Amino acid sequence: MIREQLELIMDDAKEQIKGKFAQKLREANCWMKPIEPYSPWMNNAESCIRELKRSSARNMIKTAAPKRLWDHSLELEADIRSHTALDIYELQGGVPETLMTGETPDISTICEHSWYDWVIFNNSPNPYPNGKPTLGRWLGPAKDYSPQMTQKLLLENGEVVHRSTVRPLTQEEVDSPVEIAKRKRFDESIERICGPAPTIYDFEVEADTPVWEMYLDDSDKQMPE
Repeated sequence: MIREQLELIMDDAKEQIKGKFAQKLREANCWMKPIEPYSPWMNNAESCIRELKRSSARNMIKTAAPKRLWDHSLELEADIRSHTALDIYELQGGVPETLMTGETPDISTICEHSWYDWVIFNNSPNPYPNGKPTLGRWLGPAKDYSPQMTQKLLLENGEVVHRSTVRPLTQEEVDSPVEIAKRKRFDESIERICGPAPTIYDFEVEADTPVWEMYLDDSDKQMPE
């Protein structure tokens, strides 16, 4: 049986082309193909990575999420982008997830909540009848967990847990003075543990959300009915 040889395209970093990493590639019968250094235009992923950084930074600034959570934000943005129809000719009107897997993508894990949303979930081993709902922040879907709808949730003590029973806050909870005080204590605790909210100066990319001017059509004529 002839084993097909794989190719791994990467940059010219010594940590990758030499030492234990290169040895592991040889053991796996994987062909190493480093690209020319100092030439990011040769990598088709560079523009996508730039957009991921921009959208992730904007979301973190908008929601005042601690900078320490950048990896969760970036993973969520990559998941959203892979399920979004982009102006790329090779996609033929589809989404990257379909092109890679050949299957219809499922967006149920990313469409119910937004980055760093307030959520309520069960975090008690014996929820009935004395279980209390737990307040948390939504960090995105959890990968490699069962069931499929498992989410990553941030607790008040800075711990990240994985739960599948999650819901948004009701309007009564949003307006309740008691719940407002709870959310304030939550944010103060996270700031002590994870650091303050970032600003546009904390990111190396353009993190300021663009604002476009409103415009009117040149003609005020209405279309015929």
